[in-house]
Amino acid sequence: LNDDGEISKENIDAITTFYNKGIAFVPCTGRTYSEIPEKIVNIPGIRYIIHSNGAVVYDRENGTRILNCIDRNTAKTVWDIFDSFETHITFRHNGQCFVDSRFQNDASFEYYNVIVPHQIVVRDFSVLLDNFKKVSYEHDNIEVFSVFFHNYEDKVRCRKLIEQTKK
Repeated sequence: LNDDGEISKENIDAITTFYNKGIAFVPCTGRTYSEIPEKIVNIPGIRYIIHSNGAVVYDRENGTRILNCIDRNTAKTVWDIFDSFETHITFRHNGQCFVDSRFQNDASFEYYNVIVPHQIVVRDFSVLLDNFKKVSYEHDNIEVFSVFFHNYEDKVRCRKLIEQTKK
């Protein structure tokens, strides 16, 4: 994608040429499925799309998904750790990005040091939840957490706590 998030005609033509020669082209992105530009999703010949930082392999031909996601119990443990810090959190589930509707403004983005590309994702592609914590606890197979902190020290402490849960 170029700086405007567009795919060039030359790249589409190259992908089509691969397909016509029997070579599979598999887009791979950190984005959720809903964030992938339609121009890419709809390129003829693309069967598989890897998204959410590799957490999901989607088979467009039959609609199946191979998941490498976070199970509900692990997610709850991680949520509880996040909840003990000042954070701006989004989570990805089933190809969608979910965010707490209370924190979707410029003041929150600045306070939690939310990077501009993530702000765009939140504004343009996310599902806003009024009952964010309750809904977040209900999901199994969380694809990705995106967490921003008010201060760096909290980020370091949070990471250590999460790493300790693996032991």
